[in-house]
Amino acid sequence: MKRKILPLIFTFGLTLALVAGCGKDMDQTLSPDDILTSQPSSSQSVESLEPSVEPSSESPESSQEPESSEQLSQEPESSVEPSQEPDASQEPETTKPVPVMGLSLAGKRDLPIYCVQTDEPKIALTLDANYGNEYTDQLLEILDKHDVKVTFFATGRWVSEHPEGVKAVIDAGHELGNHGDNHLDMSEQTVEKIKSELMVLHDEVLELTGYDMFLFRPPYGAYNNDVVNTAVECGYYSIQWDVDSLDWMKEDGDEVFKIVTEHKNLGNGSIILCHNGAQSTVDCLDKMIPALKEKGYTFVTVSELIYKDNYHMNHQGRQIPD
Repeated sequence: MKRKILPLIFTFGLTLALVAGCGKDMDQTLSPDDILTSQPSSSQSVESLEPSVEPSSESPESSQEPESSEQLSQEPESSVEPSQEPDASQEPETTKPVPVMGLSLAGKRDLPIYCVQTDEPKIALTLDANYGNEYTDQLLEILDKHDVKVTFFATGRWVSEHPEGVKAVIDAGHELGNHGDNHLDMSEQTVEKIKSELMVLHDEVLELTGYDMFLFRPPYGAYNNDVVNTAVECGYYSIQWDVDSLDWMKEDGDEVFKIVTEHKNLGNGSIILCHNGAQSTVDCLDKMIPALKEKGYTFVTVSELIYKDNYHMNHQGRQIPD
């Protein structure tokens, strides 16, 4: 009887540990309010987790934190990328680093980076781009006004349909990341298909702009060990988020502003998820940036926030320097 009970206790304890977030306190755990939907199993369709009707402008997906070693993380579909701001005049890093797999303390599960452990009050704003381009110019104007650089994660569709938007993002000195060629649930793909989804888009962007991407955000936030490891093999760091603006489902800019600026996980090393096709983000960004700066935070790009080597991951998806 003891042999049966002990494994169950261990498994239950591990599951509870995996719902911890990446806020100011590493011991802080997520409440149901922080997890939009339960994470899909490897056999569950991710389509059921998206809005039932595809928005005309662009509808981001739903975000999630790592929950259990058997579950997949999920993320909203996006149209806006992360933000950065070390030195306003400094161009984003163009020398492509070689990704290394950080030792995971989450058992046998390899995790993407949800946030970073740092004593510096640095945060990264990210904007996922999949639908539409009507707000891109306005977003770039606001970011330029506040001397902030961000990271955009683009899909193949967005790059193909809006090459001028891609060039505008890079010309403005922002960072561009890979969000998958066809925005598929990568956890349901073969290793070869994962490579194709990454490298077809990679080569398209390289040919269009000369920009050599090395940051990858799994569509829907869905991943497994194959996804994370294959991304590394393709020269990519996998990036999630620990602060979800929920701009894909909130139409009120004031509500999105409050969600981000008062988020329980907001802290040093946070990665904020927004979308370039969300009107609510456009409506509140001009006051969100100053509000976060008043809290003492400095905006940097994702590549400036994360450690490129000599790090390990804890069960929360927090990247910790060795």
